[in-house]
Amino acid sequence: MRVQETDYKRIPTSRYRVWCLENMRRAWAALDAETQNALKAVLPPSAAILWQATDFAPSDYDSANEAPFNRGINVYGKGVPGIFSLLYRRNTA
Repeated sequence: MRVQETDYKRIPTSRYRVWCLENMRRAWAALDAETQNALKAVLPPSAAILWQATDFAPSDYDSANEAPFNRGINVYGKGVPGIFSLLYRRNTA
């Protein structure tokens, strides 16, 4: 993935954040051309991620479109980071 002239490869990310970007891009695409052009005139250059043709790995989150009332997800991939896991075990024992 290339964002703001920087290549990102195999970086950890939260599926929720990818899902948010997917939704922002869908909302952008639903705007008419006149509104998009008006917004482009006032948005910072970093906002181009909304309209640039960039392929992203799908988030595979909330495919049923039920957020915020859908299932919870593990945003850390392989479980919560060590300190959080330790604190959770300590507070639930």
